Amino acid sequence: MFSGGHLLSDVGLAIGPQAGAAMIKTSLGDGRAMDKFREMITSQGVSNSTAHALCKPGADVFRVLPAAKHKTNVLAPTAGPISTLFTKKIFSVKRI
Repeated sequence: MFSGGHLLSDVGLAIGPQAGAAMIKTSLGDGRAMDKFREMITSQGVSNSTAHALCKPGADVFRVLPAAKHKTNVLAPTAGPISTLFTKKIFSVKRI
């Protein structure tokens, strides 16, 4: 939330990063963030029923959305957390 707080501060919607983080925490807690997410995904073509199912507390996305037709396993050379993700490379692979 801290980086989001910086963003809200930088664009003039919060007095400072801490105030911005507090705004985000409040919107997550009172449901406004979920309402906005539901609005965003329906505006992109997701049906209202699917959007509501995805936004229910404890929703299982794998039960709500269909499985992908094609999957690719990406194996790491070592175990551990992901530290960097090159999204442009993933997007170009996705488009093939």
